[in-house]
Amino acid sequence: MGVNAYTPTKEEMSAAIWCINNKIIITPRCTSHKCIRVKLEVEMDGRLSVDPKEYTPLQGWSKKYEYCIYYYEKYNKNVKKNG
Repeated sequence: MGVNAYTPTKEEMSAAIWCINNKIIITPRCTSHKCIRVKLEVEMDGRLSVDPKEYTPLQGWSKKYEYCIYYYEKYNKNVKKNG
């Protein structure tokens, strides 16, 4: 997925780090040969959800950070940082 690399903004990176620290893992996964299509997996609270839509790799990375911001804004006051 390195072709057409997506560069996240500072806000997107902050949200992604917050998600990782709060055990919300969002991962683009290849669904086709040579990784020309991806789906997003979201793991949270021991549950795995898969976005049914397929994306190009570039769109997938952009969508990953969109999800990170969504979860940050939704849970930043409610998710506890306990290990």
